[in-house]
Formats: sequence, C-alpha cells, structure tokens
Amino acid sequence: MGIIVAFLFAVILSGAASATESVHFSSDGKNITVTHNYVKSTLTTHVTTKKGYGNYGYGQYVTLTTSGKDNEGRNTIQTLYSFNGKPKQMIYKLWDSDSNAKVVANFYNTRAAYTMTGKDSATGATISGTGVSLYRTIAGQKYVGNTTMNMIYTINGKVLARITQITTYQYGAFNGGFQTVKTICTTKSAYAIANFNKKSVINSYYTRNSVGTLTGMKISGTSKGTETINNKLVSFTGKITISPKYDPKNIYTEGFSEGDYKEVLTSSSPTLLKFYPIEA
Repeated sequence: MGIIVAFLFAVILSGAASATESVHFSSDGKNITVTHNYVKSTLTTHVTTKKGYGNYGYGQYVTLTTSGKDNEGRNTIQTLYSFNGKPKQMIYKLWDSDSNAKVVANFYNTRAAYTMTGKDSATGATISGTGVSLYRTIAGQKYVGNTTMNMIYTINGKVLARITQITTYQYGAFNGGFQTVKTICTTKSAYAIANFNKKSVINSYYTRNSVGTLTGMKISGTSKGTETINNKLVSFTGKITISPKYDPKNIYTEGFSEGDYKEVLTSSSPTLLKFYPIEA
C-alpha cells in the first residue's frame, strides 16, 4: 500500500488546508516561521474485506479506512479501495473550523491521477489542483518515480497564486524489498501580489533500520526568487529547515510527516516574501 500511495500525502501536507487554527505564522522579512500546536491524534484504522462481484469484476475487495483527528486536531478520513491486492481509488478528506481539503486519487497500471479541492484559512482562497504520479519498476515491483502537481489559489474568481510542484523519489533495498530513502521536492510559486516568483528545492532524507522501518527524517532545502519592492525587481535567497513530527497512528505516512517550518534570508536582498509559504 505505502509504495504507491505515500506520494499523495506529501501533496496534501504541502498544499491542502495549509494554514489552520492550530498553526502560527510569522515573518519579519528576514525570517519566516510556521509552528504547529500538536496534540495526541485519535486516528484509528479499520479493514473490511469481501470476495465477490463488484465494480472491477469478481475478486477480493478490501477497504482500508483511517479516521479521527490527526496530530494537529484536524478531522481526517482516508479511505483506500483495493481489488485483488492492487490499489484502485483513494479518497482523503481533511477539515477543521476554517479550512478543508479533499483529494481523490485513481490508480492505473503506469500512473496515478488525482484532483484536489479545498479552502485555505491563511488567505481565504479557494484551492483547486490536479496531479499525476508516474510509476517505475524496480525488481519487478511498481514504485512511484515522480509526481507532478499543479494548484491554483483564487479569491472571488481572481487568481492569487499558481503553484507547480515536482517530487522525485529514491529507493534503497531493505529486507528483500525497497523503501524510500530520499525525496527531492521542487516547488515553483507565482503570486499575483508584488509580482513575486519563488523556487524552492527541499530534500527529505529517510532513516531506516535493517528491515526498512522508518525511524527518522531530516528535511532541509533552499529557496530563491524575485519580488517587486518600491517598483524595483529584487532577488533573494533563503535556507529552509523543516522539523519532522511523529504520529504512530498515521499508517499512510509511516508515522512521520512534515512539521514546523523555518526559512532564513541568506542573501543581501532586503526581504523575504512575507506570505505564508506553500512549502509549509
């Protein structure tokens, strides 16, 4: 299950309902910080199986559902439908009092395609997005090779920002199988306000034990971009660090997900963009 659908949650955590009531954001132009109020999650997982006829013909149908509140107190329902051991569709819903997201993913032989809708509480913007993940074959098994997603943030029908994100995956051999050991996520953001353009490259390194169980993560990256300030186009560079959080009840992310975000200005330019970063 994890080797095909894990990419989906990187997408969700990056873009959907990115700022909620449990998140604190601050920026002084030199430093950007996003911190989270973490709580103990109440996620529970249930499995139902049925053998017989269904939408995909005769065979074994399995439904895997995880629901409850995540470690930020948000309501979550994740449902994965499988047929004869292969994932077919996943529906993910996430919401709290002032933000929400829904992602629908459909899995095919060589790719997965998904759509995203939602509302961002930081800006009040409506979010819509589409994406595709292409598989690669390693030792006869399918793994996600790369994922491309495109999102648009709009307010009252006017485009606030356009986001393109590409994630590539690297794997290592563990106990006769392969597991993710590194991802490289490149995000390009174009904001209508201030004629602002930003590119970030974030590397996530996965630490695993001898049998492949995820035991830790290290996440860091860089950013660069241009912004119009006092009618002049200036450039900037930054350094990004993200602190992983552990939630053993979230089986879809192997228990680890991205947490508190910090971006520090590293160039002589006068400022970093003061908007909430999509990467957080």
